[in-house]
Amino acid sequence: MRRKRTICSIHPTHKNDSACVPDSRTAYISMNGAQSLFRYRVYWEDTDAGGVVYHARYLHFLERARSDWLYAIGLRQVELRRSSGCLFAVTGMQLKFVQPARLEDELDVSVAVESIGRVRMSFLQRITRADGLHLLDATVDAACLGADDFKPMRTPAIVTERIRAAVEE
Repeated sequence: MRRKRTICSIHPTHKNDSACVPDSRTAYISMNGAQSLFRYRVYWEDTDAGGVVYHARYLHFLERARSDWLYAIGLRQVELRRSSGCLFAVTGMQLKFVQPARLEDELDVSVAVESIGRVRMSFLQRITRADGLHLLDATVDAACLGADDFKPMRTPAIVTERIRAAVEE
């Protein structure tokens, strides 16, 4: 069964839409349960002198999409740190560069949960250009850590519940 795709434009008239992420760099958010999609534009700060996205900048787009995804499913990281004493840290990442992105390209960055355990979670991410050209694939592993001691800790139930609910929608 194909899931309905919801697209929410980030626009001043949508400020009260609970599915929208209030980030001036996010053009829209699409959430369909199994995968969420965020659009970002490439700026000069993301490129080398030739206008091609510098390889390390792709990590920024991936991180921004995961953070916006958490925000979109109702998990505010500052509040989570304050209330649960936890934060998330990337513990591993595999990247496959396919094609370069360039200045002013609009990039669609997807976030899909591959697995979630007591402490660790894994995400599959893909960056495509808005016209569909495949640019990069990533597998990102993260762990829940205590904010004070940076030791692994069990992921709070609210996090696990929200992630599972988002994936099952």
